[in-house]
Amino acid sequence: MRKVYEKAITLVVALTFFSFANLIAQNISGVVSDENGEPLPGASVLVVGSTNGTTTDFDGNYSINIDDDQIENGQITISASFMGYLEATQTFNAGDDQVWSIQLKPDASLLEDVVVIGYGTVKKDDATGSVAVIGSEDFQKGAISSPQALIVGKTAGVVVTTHSGAPGAGATIRIRGGSSLNASNDPLIVVDGFPLDNEGVSGLSNPLSTINPNDIASFSILKDASATAIYGSRASNGVILITTKQGSKAGIKVSYNGNMSVGTSTGFVDVLDGNSFRTLIKDRVDNHGLTDFALTRLGDANTDWQNEIYSTSFSTDHNLSIFGNAYGWPVRASVGYTIENGILNESSMNRTTLSVNTTPTFFNDRLKMTINAKGMNIGNNFSNTGAIGSGISFDPTQPIKNGNTRYGGYSAWVELSEADQLNGLPNNIATHNPAAQLVFKNNTSDANRFIGNLKFDYEIVKGLRANLNLGYDYTKSAGDDNNTAEASWGYREPEQNITHYEQTKRNELLNFFLNYNTKAGDHNIDLVGGYEWQHFYRDSYNANKAIGQESWDKELATKSENYLISFFGRVNYDYKGKYLLTATMRADGSSRFSEDNRWGLFPAVAAAWKIKEESFLKDVDAVSKLKLKLGYGITGQQDVFNNYYPYIPIYMESTQGAFYQFGDKFYSTLRPNPYDPNIKWEETTTINIGMEFGFLN
Repeated sequence: MRKVYEKAITLVVALTFFSFANLIAQNISGVVSDENGEPLPGASVLVVGSTNGTTTDFDGNYSINIDDDQIENGQITISASFMGYLEATQTFNAGDDQVWSIQLKPDASLLEDVVVIGYGTVKKDDATGSVAVIGSEDFQKGAISSPQALIVGKTAGVVVTTHSGAPGAGATIRIRGGSSLNASNDPLIVVDGFPLDNEGVSGLSNPLSTINPNDIASFSILKDASATAIYGSRASNGVILITTKQGSKAGIKVSYNGNMSVGTSTGFVDVLDGNSFRTLIKDRVDNHGLTDFALTRLGDANTDWQNEIYSTSFSTDHNLSIFGNAYGWPVRASVGYTIENGILNESSMNRTTLSVNTTPTFFNDRLKMTINAKGMNIGNNFSNTGAIGSGISFDPTQPIKNGNTRYGGYSAWVELSEADQLNGLPNNIATHNPAAQLVFKNNTSDANRFIGNLKFDYEIVKGLRANLNLGYDYTKSAGDDNNTAEASWGYREPEQNITHYEQTKRNELLNFFLNYNTKAGDHNIDLVGGYEWQHFYRDSYNANKAIGQESWDKELATKSENYLISFFGRVNYDYKGKYLLTATMRADGSSRFSEDNRWGLFPAVAAAWKIKEESFLKDVDAVSKLKLKLGYGITGQQDVFNNYYPYIPIYMESTQGAFYQFGDKFYSTLRPNPYDPNIKWEETTTINIGMEFGFLN
């Protein structure tokens, strides 16, 4: 009997170990990386056909145990996936532990084929309008401080001309040239679905410089009316859609990049030096009738004024970003700091930017919320650009300093009637000392800006989504443009020597639209219909006074606002993936026009034929793409006058340079602004014909 028990116990123990062995039958581990071999934290690894899975750690490592019931026909299939990459699978024989490391390949359909358009996205190959997409891999390289510099020379029909080489300088952007003789020709710029105010900001030479180029993921440039008409009243000059970088569902990553740049003059305007100028004047006196008095005005120096006002500059830029998955939400946060110094002495820009965005989802991913917030501070020293012209034309025989006590020692032309030719009153029709112009003028500003929007995308039923976008853009800036007591040019209008300005701007947005997408056999229909409300408010203050004066002599405070209310709709129709049709209509009402002319209608229609998809070309490998596009549309323009109420008669106080003189004082006057009670929308009609083709891929 005892032997029977011993055999039974032995059998039970053996079965227990056998069962336990089955529970931990097999382990599969490895590393998941991208196409460059970099690890992918947060990638999903799953046993196909089961819920057994795991995610990779920060170094891309994973380890997964296989249960007995997950083995089919003696085999196990494992899949690895990550957002933006093609899923990979591998089958193993059941038995010993295995190691499987895989490099995932990018999903080209996700990374390249979908482009952002007005109020939605579309497959690049299905776009009927003229849309150019510039991704981060195509951006201009180098020390870039302003967003428009990223796309210089990157797409046909878009010309970016920088106003100057000053730090943070603005630029003129033209998409297929200008469309207006009198109104603005600037394109509408939309950042993460938020249309920005096209006007400038006091104290900023370039409002776009408030956006850190390192935060930008891509540009979509809408060129023709069929693509831009969805934006109606502000789209006659094209639309630039800026999409900033977002978080991901991967694990948290930290990225830093920094650079230092050196700026120097590549050459100066060729002018006479002191010796050559003295020789020239002597020749004019001896041979061309110039009086001997001219020789008495010459100095003994040999000054290169251009060399005195320019110097080698050093600039630096630092950016730190944290992105990934936090508590199941894709999150990205970044901070940037830029110091850009100009080659013109005293010119500089300091910028600090903060950016945060997240895209949480709720209700089994039926509700997607996007939160974007950008804050920035910019300090500018605009220097005195008048020194640039003076550096070319000021007398090279004069020394930088001549020992006077009135103008800080810097050489200055004084009136001939003055007995003291060093400390007399300045001659204000003469060129001023360029070196002194940089020292005795302080032109600085400080600007703070916040741009934020909150977007909701909710799937009501399959194919029908509701979108709500709430946005707020707030800017507050202040600046001073002051001459010191030593400035010789300050004697002309002494009451203008001290200038102070402030500005507050608000841009508020409410946008709501429905999007319905359905497919019936060979027919695909995508419908968009919505409403948009936007409010622009401006509050400005300017004041002037003389040096040493306590109260402000000239003060001007202005407040203005305008509204834009819109209804819009779009239909995208696709038949068999070969024949495409887009029809758009937008109705805009602007407070800038009288009630009789307040509303404008802006329609557009476009069609495309994918000739490559036809049977007679489909199997021709030499032709990889052939697509014909036709488009017609009307877009609008409301910036037809410099004021916000061009249909109302208004009197304004005259500005500097337009004062009336009584005795030795100058007084401003009230002047009537030009107005037209019948002014209405400027309309631009565009016809677009295009052919897209490609050979051998």
